[in-house]
Amino acid sequence: MSVAVTVHVVGGKEAVVLLRNISKYLPVTANNKLRKTTNNVMMDLKRNMRMAFTAPRGNLEESVKLKHKGFLNYDITMLDYGKYVDRGTDPHSVSKPYLFKPWQRRTGTMSLSNAIFLVGTRAHPFLHKTRTTDLNRRIGEFNNEFLSELRNKMKGGN
Repeated sequence: MSVAVTVHVVGGKEAVVLLRNISKYLPVTANNKLRKTTNNVMMDLKRNMRMAFTAPRGNLEESVKLKHKGFLNYDITMLDYGKYVDRGTDPHSVSKPYLFKPWQRRTGTMSLSNAIFLVGTRAHPFLHKTRTTDLNRRIGEFNNEFLSELRNKMKGGN
């Protein structure tokens, strides 16, 4: 036994126009706003990284990229060692100490690889700040802008 339900929209011509246009504008508006929001989060991450530590960041800052993975799916990626910069490390041996030689020459510092072996590295929590502060603000902006633009387009605006 099947059941059929008929829905009549009450509320006039404006409600009918809004419902008719929603399927046309919803996907495009959502994708555009999500891309903008993700890009803003990526910029916040880079800014927080610069503020968290002034030491040479090597390729870490340049490695932060926005990757489009499909409809409504964006990733922010960076080199793996970013998480260790964010959290810090316990004392450990450095597998490639020769990478620190140019930095040592520029700064006149003793062996950084020895310092890491003895005391580890200090945490520079740029990921945490981005996740707890900036991300919440950006989600709020997304919600406001998305709903505002969707309403505008559904009413016949551009």
